[in-house]
Amino acid sequence: MLSNRGTEWFRLSPLEGAAPPHHRLYRVEVGTDGWDRDDDDSRRSAPVHRTELGRVPIRDSALAALRGHLALWQERFTPFECVLTPEQDGNQRLTVRVGPDPGVIHSRDKAVFCVVYTAGIGMEARWSFVVDPSCLRELVEGRG
Repeated sequence: MLSNRGTEWFRLSPLEGAAPPHHRLYRVEVGTDGWDRDDDDSRRSAPVHRTELGRVPIRDSALAALRGHLALWQERFTPFECVLTPEQDGNQRLTVRVGPDPGVIHSRDKAVFCVVYTAGIGMEARWSFVVDPSCLRELVEGRG
C-alpha cells in the first residue's frame, strides 16, 4: 500500500514455513522512496529508507478484520486499531492504526496510517504516513 504522496509504503508478503494454526508467516516491509541520481545524472525513484521484519506470524482472522475496518473507514472515517499478531505470542506484536495522530498533519478524510511493531520488553518501532480513501481502497481490494 502506498501513502497519499506515493512515496511511503507498507507491504505484507506471505512466506513459506511452519506457522501456528490459522496463521501465516509474513515478511513485513515499511519504507520511503525518494529520488536518486544515476551515473548519467538522470533521476529515478529509489528506496531511501527500508525496514524489513523477517518472519511475523499474522492471524488470518486479523487480516480479515483489518480489511473490514479499512472498508468501513472509507464510509465513516472511523478511527481504528487492529492487532495482527497472535495474542499468545508475547515476543512480538504488530498493530495497524488508522485515524488522527497529533504528531502528523492530517484531515478527517486523509488519516494517518500507523504501523507499530514491538518485540520483547524493550524494542518498539513505529512508522506513520498519511493515506486517503484511494490508498485504503487499493489495500482492501488486494491491489495495494
